[in-house]
Amino acid sequence: MVTFCFKDSPKEWYEVFSLLWNFNSEITKLFKDLINQYEQLNFANTVYLPIDSVLRDNGTLLDVDRLDEIYNEYKGPNPNYCAVTNICFIDDNNEKIVAFSKSYLCALTSELIFVLHEKIIHQKPFLEKTDLLDFPGTRRPESTEENNITNKSLLQLLRRGRVDYLFNRYSFSEKINVLLLCQNHKDSKQSVMPAKLNRWIDNMVGDSPEKREIFHCPIPPLFIISTWFNSDMEFDNKIKNIDNLNQKWHDRFVKVLEEQIIKADTYSWFNNWTKANPDFKNIYLLRDFERSDDTGVGSKLFKGYSEYKKELEQIPTPIYPAYRINLRQSFLDYDFVRDILQILPNHGTNQQVSIKTAPN
Repeated sequence: MVTFCFKDSPKEWYEVFSLLWNFNSEITKLFKDLINQYEQLNFANTVYLPIDSVLRDNGTLLDVDRLDEIYNEYKGPNPNYCAVTNICFIDDNNEKIVAFSKSYLCALTSELIFVLHEKIIHQKPFLEKTDLLDFPGTRRPESTEENNITNKSLLQLLRRGRVDYLFNRYSFSEKINVLLLCQNHKDSKQSVMPAKLNRWIDNMVGDSPEKREIFHCPIPPLFIISTWFNSDMEFDNKIKNIDNLNQKWHDRFVKVLEEQIIKADTYSWFNNWTKANPDFKNIYLLRDFERSDDTGVGSKLFKGYSEYKKELEQIPTPIYPAYRINLRQSFLDYDFVRDILQILPNHGTNQQVSIKTAPN
Protein backbone atom coordinates (compact mmCIF):
# COMPACT_ATOMS: atom_id res chain seq x y z
CA MET A 1 0.00 0.00 0.00
CA VAL A 2 2.75 2.46 0.96
CA THR A 3 4.78 1.75 -2.20
CA PHE A 4 1.73 2.29 -4.36
CA CYS A 5 0.68 5.39 -2.46
CA PHE A 6 3.99 7.23 -2.76
CA LYS A 7 3.70 7.18 -6.53
CA ASP A 8 0.85 9.65 -6.17
CA SER A 9 0.83 13.27 -5.04
CA PRO A 10 0.72 13.68 -1.23
CA LYS A 11 -2.60 15.44 -1.63
CA GLU A 12 -4.02 12.16 -2.96
CA TRP A 13 -2.63 9.85 -0.26
CA TYR A 14 -5.83 10.05 1.76
CA GLU A 15 -7.66 8.22 -1.03
CA VAL A 16 -5.58 5.13 -0.28
CA PHE A 17 -5.16 5.34 3.49
CA SER A 18 -8.78 6.26 4.28
CA LEU A 19 -9.61 2.62 3.62
CA LEU A 20 -8.03 1.90 7.03
CA TRP A 21 -10.67 3.97 8.87
CA ASN A 22 -13.65 3.07 6.69
CA PHE A 23 -13.46 6.37 4.79
CA ASN A 24 -14.63 8.36 7.80
CA SER A 25 -14.67 12.00 6.72
CA GLU A 26 -13.50 13.45 10.07
CA ILE A 27 -10.48 11.16 10.36
CA THR A 28 -9.71 11.80 6.70
CA LYS A 29 -9.79 15.54 7.42
CA LEU A 30 -7.23 15.13 10.19
CA PHE A 31 -5.02 12.92 8.02
CA LYS A 32 -5.07 15.47 5.19
CA ASP A 33 -4.25 18.32 7.57
CA LEU A 34 -1.31 16.42 9.06
CA ILE A 35 0.06 15.50 5.63
CA ASN A 36 -0.34 19.08 4.36
CA GLN A 37 1.60 20.37 7.35
CA TYR A 38 4.29 17.71 7.04
CA GLU A 39 4.69 18.51 3.35
CA GLN A 40 5.84 22.01 4.36
CA LEU A 41 8.91 20.31 5.85
CA ASN A 42 9.44 18.26 2.70
CA PHE A 43 8.72 15.18 4.83
CA ALA A 44 12.07 15.55 6.59
CA ASN A 45 12.69 12.83 9.18
CA THR A 46 14.89 15.11 11.32
CA VAL A 47 14.41 18.80 12.14
CA TYR A 48 16.22 21.18 14.50
CA LEU A 49 14.47 23.38 17.04
CA PRO A 50 15.38 26.25 19.38
CA ILE A 51 15.32 25.40 23.07
CA ASP A 52 12.40 27.82 23.53
CA SER A 53 10.13 25.29 21.82
CA VAL A 54 10.38 22.90 24.77
CA LEU A 55 10.21 25.45 27.58
CA ARG A 56 7.05 25.30 29.67
CA ASP A 57 6.53 29.07 29.75
CA ASN A 58 6.28 29.20 25.96
CA GLY A 59 4.04 26.16 25.53
CA THR A 60 6.31 23.13 25.41
CA LEU A 61 6.13 20.49 22.71
CA LEU A 62 6.45 17.93 25.50
CA ASP A 63 2.91 18.70 26.67
CA VAL A 64 0.39 16.41 24.99
CA ASP A 65 -2.19 19.21 25.37
CA ARG A 66 -0.63 20.78 22.27
CA LEU A 67 -2.67 18.27 20.28
CA ASP A 68 -5.88 19.90 21.49
CA GLU A 69 -4.77 23.11 19.81
CA ILE A 70 -4.85 21.63 16.31
CA TYR A 71 -8.50 22.66 16.03
CA ASN A 72 -8.84 24.85 19.14
CA GLU A 73 -7.27 28.01 20.49
CA TYR A 74 -4.89 27.93 23.43
CA LYS A 75 -6.86 28.47 26.65
CA GLY A 76 -4.07 28.28 29.20
CA PRO A 77 -2.97 31.01 31.63
CA ASN A 78 0.56 31.56 30.31
CA PRO A 79 1.02 35.04 28.77
CA ASN A 80 4.24 33.95 27.03
CA TYR A 81 2.60 31.12 25.12
CA CYS A 82 3.64 30.97 21.47
CA ALA A 83 1.71 28.82 18.99
CA VAL A 84 4.56 28.52 16.48
CA THR A 85 8.27 27.79 16.55
CA ASN A 86 11.08 28.16 14.05
CA ILE A 87 12.25 24.91 12.49
CA CYS A 88 15.47 24.25 10.63
CA PHE A 89 15.62 21.28 8.25
CA ILE A 90 17.59 20.12 5.21
CA ASP A 91 15.79 20.65 1.91
CA ASP A 92 17.68 19.59 -1.25
CA ASN A 93 21.00 19.77 0.63
CA ASN A 94 20.25 23.31 1.80
CA GLU A 95 19.29 24.48 5.27
CA LYS A 96 15.81 25.93 5.41
CA ILE A 97 14.12 27.72 8.30
CA VAL A 98 10.34 28.05 8.55
CA ALA A 99 7.81 28.99 11.21
CA PHE A 100 5.75 25.92 12.08
CA SER A 101 2.72 25.16 14.24
CA LYS A 102 3.62 23.58 17.59
CA SER A 103 0.36 21.66 17.69
CA TYR A 104 1.03 19.92 14.38
CA LEU A 105 4.69 19.42 15.26
CA CYS A 106 3.63 17.72 18.50
CA ALA A 107 1.42 15.37 16.49
CA LEU A 108 4.16 14.54 13.98
CA THR A 109 7.08 14.12 16.40
CA SER A 110 8.09 10.67 17.63
CA GLU A 111 11.03 11.75 19.80
CA LEU A 112 13.14 14.74 20.85
CA ILE A 113 16.92 14.56 21.11
CA PHE A 114 18.53 17.03 23.53
CA VAL A 115 22.13 18.15 23.05
CA LEU A 116 23.66 18.22 26.52
CA HIS A 117 26.21 20.76 27.66
CA GLU A 118 29.62 19.25 28.44
CA LYS A 119 29.31 20.42 32.04
CA ILE A 120 26.08 18.46 32.51
CA ILE A 121 27.59 15.36 30.92
CA HIS A 122 30.53 15.60 33.30
CA GLN A 123 28.28 16.05 36.35
CA LYS A 124 25.71 13.43 35.33
CA PRO A 125 27.38 11.06 32.86
CA PHE A 126 24.44 8.63 32.88
CA LEU A 127 22.39 11.21 30.95
CA GLU A 128 24.66 10.90 27.92
CA LYS A 129 23.29 7.45 27.13
CA THR A 130 19.79 7.83 28.54
CA ASP A 131 16.66 7.76 26.40
CA LEU A 132 13.58 8.85 28.32
CA LEU A 133 10.30 7.86 26.71
CA ASP A 134 7.21 9.30 28.35
CA PHE A 135 3.82 7.88 27.39
CA PRO A 136 1.29 10.06 29.20
CA GLY A 137 -2.40 9.40 29.03
CA THR A 138 -2.39 5.63 28.46
CA ARG A 139 -6.11 5.03 28.68
CA ARG A 140 -8.75 2.70 27.34
CA PRO A 141 -9.76 3.37 23.69
CA GLU A 142 -12.35 6.09 23.23
CA SER A 143 -15.93 4.85 22.93
CA THR A 144 -16.80 7.12 20.03
CA GLU A 145 -19.52 6.38 17.51
CA GLU A 146 -18.18 6.51 13.96
CA ASN A 147 -20.95 8.85 12.85
CA ASN A 148 -20.59 11.15 15.84
CA ILE A 149 -16.93 12.25 15.75
CA THR A 150 -16.46 15.89 16.74
CA ASN A 151 -13.25 17.91 16.73
CA LYS A 152 -12.89 17.22 20.45
CA SER A 153 -13.35 13.46 20.16
CA LEU A 154 -11.17 13.41 17.04
CA LEU A 155 -8.25 14.89 18.94
CA GLN A 156 -8.84 12.45 21.80
CA LEU A 157 -8.63 9.61 19.28
CA LEU A 158 -5.37 11.07 17.99
CA ARG A 159 -3.97 11.34 21.50
CA ARG A 160 -4.90 7.79 22.51
CA GLY A 161 -3.83 6.26 19.22
CA ARG A 162 -0.53 8.12 19.15
CA VAL A 163 0.45 7.02 22.67
CA ASP A 164 -0.51 3.42 21.90
CA TYR A 165 1.35 3.38 18.58
CA LEU A 166 4.57 4.82 20.00
CA PHE A 167 4.54 2.48 23.00
CA ASN A 168 4.06 -0.56 20.78
CA ARG A 169 6.63 0.64 18.27
CA TYR A 170 9.37 1.16 20.86
CA SER A 171 8.45 -2.01 22.71
CA PHE A 172 8.54 -4.29 19.68
CA SER A 173 11.85 -2.78 18.52
CA GLU A 174 13.21 -3.42 22.05
CA LYS A 175 14.08 0.23 22.61
CA ILE A 176 12.44 0.25 26.04
CA ASN A 177 14.74 -1.57 28.44
CA VAL A 178 13.39 -0.03 31.66
CA LEU A 179 9.71 0.74 32.19
CA LEU A 180 8.47 3.01 34.98
CA LEU A 181 4.76 2.51 35.58
CA CYS A 182 3.43 5.51 37.51
CA GLN A 183 0.04 5.09 39.14
CA ASN A 184 -1.77 7.25 41.66
CA HIS A 185 -4.42 6.24 44.19
CA LYS A 186 -7.46 6.84 42.00
CA ASP A 187 -9.77 4.19 40.57
CA SER A 188 -8.76 2.89 37.16
CA LYS A 189 -11.48 0.37 36.37
CA GLN A 190 -11.40 0.85 32.60
CA SER A 191 -7.61 0.73 32.26
CA VAL A 192 -5.99 -1.07 29.32
CA MET A 193 -2.80 -1.27 31.34
CA PRO A 194 -3.10 -4.87 32.71
CA ALA A 195 -2.96 -6.56 29.30
CA LYS A 196 -0.43 -4.07 27.93
CA LEU A 197 1.85 -4.51 30.94
CA ASN A 198 1.58 -8.30 30.86
CA ARG A 199 2.43 -8.33 27.14
CA TRP A 200 5.49 -6.12 27.71
CA ILE A 201 6.75 -8.39 30.51
CA ASP A 202 6.20 -11.52 28.39
CA ASN A 203 8.11 -10.05 25.44
CA MET A 204 10.88 -8.21 27.27
CA VAL A 205 11.56 -10.24 30.42
CA GLY A 206 9.92 -13.62 30.02
CA ASP A 207 6.48 -15.22 29.99
CA SER A 208 7.15 -17.60 32.87
CA PRO A 209 8.90 -17.57 36.26
CA GLU A 210 11.61 -19.82 34.82
CA LYS A 211 12.36 -17.46 31.93
CA ARG A 212 12.32 -14.43 34.19
CA GLU A 213 14.71 -16.28 36.52
CA ILE A 214 17.35 -16.55 33.78
CA PHE A 215 16.91 -12.94 32.66
CA HIS A 216 19.99 -12.30 34.84
CA CYS A 217 19.05 -8.85 36.09
CA PRO A 218 19.34 -8.20 39.85
CA ILE A 219 16.74 -5.44 39.59
CA PRO A 220 13.67 -6.02 37.39
CA PRO A 221 13.39 -3.70 34.37
CA LEU A 222 9.87 -2.84 35.54
CA PHE A 223 9.53 -0.20 38.26
CA ILE A 224 6.11 0.46 39.76
CA ILE A 225 5.88 3.99 41.16
CA SER A 226 2.94 4.70 43.47
CA THR A 227 2.54 8.44 43.03
CA TRP A 228 0.57 11.06 44.99
CA PHE A 229 1.49 9.33 48.25
CA ASN A 230 0.95 12.68 49.96
CA SER A 231 -2.79 12.17 49.33
CA ASP A 232 -2.71 8.97 51.38
CA MET A 233 -1.04 10.84 54.24
CA GLU A 234 -3.55 13.70 54.16
CA PHE A 235 -5.84 14.11 57.17
CA ASP A 236 -9.56 13.60 56.68
CA ASN A 237 -12.18 14.57 59.27
CA LYS A 238 -14.06 11.35 58.50
CA ILE A 239 -11.23 9.19 59.84
CA LYS A 240 -12.17 7.90 63.28
CA ASN A 241 -10.30 4.64 63.88
CA ILE A 242 -7.69 2.16 62.66
CA ASP A 243 -10.13 0.57 60.21
CA ASN A 244 -10.43 3.89 58.38
CA LEU A 245 -6.63 4.09 58.19
CA ASN A 246 -6.30 0.55 56.89
CA GLN A 247 -8.83 1.37 54.18
CA LYS A 248 -6.34 3.85 52.70
CA TRP A 249 -3.80 1.09 52.12
CA HIS A 250 -6.41 -1.37 50.89
CA ASP A 251 -7.62 1.14 48.30
CA ARG A 252 -4.09 2.06 47.21
CA PHE A 253 -2.37 -1.31 47.06
CA VAL A 254 -5.11 -3.92 46.69
CA LYS A 255 -8.08 -2.30 45.00
CA VAL A 256 -6.24 0.00 42.58
CA LEU A 257 -2.80 -1.56 42.10
CA GLU A 258 -3.40 -5.32 42.38
CA GLU A 259 -6.99 -5.55 41.15
CA GLN A 260 -7.27 -2.73 38.59
CA ILE A 261 -3.81 -1.91 37.26
CA ILE A 262 -2.17 -5.34 37.41
CA LYS A 263 -5.20 -7.66 37.59
CA ALA A 264 -3.21 -10.14 39.65
CA ASP A 265 -6.09 -12.64 39.53
CA THR A 266 -5.77 -12.75 35.72
CA TYR A 267 -2.05 -12.23 35.14
CA SER A 268 0.19 -14.28 37.40
CA TRP A 269 3.50 -12.40 37.10
CA PHE A 270 2.88 -10.17 40.12
CA ASN A 271 2.63 -13.06 42.59
CA ASN A 272 4.83 -15.44 40.60
CA TRP A 273 7.73 -13.32 39.36
CA THR A 274 10.57 -15.85 39.65
CA LYS A 275 11.11 -19.15 41.42
CA ALA A 276 13.60 -17.61 43.83
CA ASN A 277 11.52 -14.47 44.49
CA PRO A 278 7.83 -15.15 43.78
CA ASP A 279 6.52 -11.74 44.86
CA PHE A 280 7.27 -8.77 42.62
CA LYS A 281 8.76 -6.19 44.98
CA ASN A 282 10.21 -3.45 42.78
CA ILE A 283 7.64 -0.92 44.00
CA TYR A 284 8.36 2.64 45.15
CA LEU A 285 6.36 5.38 46.84
CA LEU A 286 6.55 8.91 45.51
CA ARG A 287 5.39 11.94 47.47
CA ASP A 288 5.10 15.37 45.85
CA PHE A 289 6.83 17.89 48.13
CA GLU A 290 4.97 20.87 46.65
CA ARG A 291 1.62 19.12 47.06
CA SER A 292 2.53 18.23 50.65
CA ASP A 293 2.70 21.91 51.60
CA ASP A 294 0.12 24.00 53.45
CA THR A 295 -0.55 26.34 50.52
CA GLY A 296 -3.01 26.10 47.64
CA VAL A 297 -4.21 22.56 47.00
CA GLY A 298 -1.51 20.99 49.17
CA SER A 299 -2.17 18.05 51.47
CA LYS A 300 -1.12 20.16 54.48
CA LEU A 301 1.50 17.75 55.77
CA PHE A 302 4.48 20.06 56.23
CA LYS A 303 5.29 23.76 56.29
CA GLY A 304 8.16 25.48 54.56
CA TYR A 305 8.66 23.86 51.18
CA SER A 306 6.90 26.49 49.06
CA GLU A 307 9.06 29.24 50.56
CA TYR A 308 12.34 27.55 51.47
CA LYS A 309 12.30 24.40 49.31
CA LYS A 310 12.69 22.46 52.52
CA GLU A 311 10.10 20.91 54.83
CA LEU A 312 10.63 22.58 58.20
CA GLU A 313 7.69 21.60 60.36
CA GLN A 314 4.96 18.97 60.43
CA ILE A 315 1.44 20.39 60.46
CA PRO A 316 -0.55 19.09 63.47
CA THR A 317 -4.04 17.59 63.32
CA PRO A 318 -5.79 18.96 66.46
CA ILE A 319 -8.99 16.98 65.91
CA TYR A 320 -7.02 13.73 65.94
CA PRO A 321 -3.63 14.46 67.61
CA ALA A 322 -2.28 10.92 67.22
CA TYR A 323 -3.35 10.70 63.58
CA ARG A 324 0.10 10.52 61.99
CA ILE A 325 1.48 8.14 64.59
CA ASN A 326 -1.46 5.80 64.06
CA LEU A 327 -1.30 6.25 60.29
CA ARG A 328 2.37 5.29 60.28
CA GLN A 329 1.76 2.19 62.38
CA SER A 330 -1.23 1.10 60.31
CA PHE A 331 0.95 1.41 57.22
CA LEU A 332 3.75 -0.68 58.68
CA ASP A 333 1.32 -3.34 59.92
CA TYR A 334 -0.60 -3.65 56.66
CA ASP A 335 -0.10 -7.03 54.95
CA PHE A 336 0.90 -5.68 51.53
CA VAL A 337 3.41 -3.27 53.03
CA ARG A 338 4.92 -5.90 55.31
CA ASP A 339 5.12 -8.62 52.64
CA ILE A 340 5.83 -6.69 49.42
CA LEU A 341 7.38 -3.31 50.20
CA GLN A 342 10.89 -3.40 51.55
CA ILE A 343 11.24 -1.75 54.97
CA LEU A 344 14.72 -0.62 55.90
CA PRO A 345 15.84 0.12 59.50
CA ASN A 346 16.96 3.68 60.10
CA HIS A 347 20.39 4.38 61.48
CA GLY A 348 19.70 5.14 65.12
CA THR A 349 17.06 3.53 67.27
CA ASN A 350 15.57 0.15 66.56
CA GLN A 351 12.09 1.61 66.89
CA GLN A 352 12.40 3.71 63.75
CA VAL A 353 11.97 2.50 60.21
CA SER A 354 12.07 4.15 56.83
CA ILE A 355 10.16 3.09 53.76
CA LYS A 356 11.86 2.55 50.42
CA THR A 357 10.75 5.48 48.28
CA ALA A 358 11.52 6.77 44.82
CA PRO A 359 13.52 10.00 44.58
CA ASN A 360 11.47 13.11 43.89
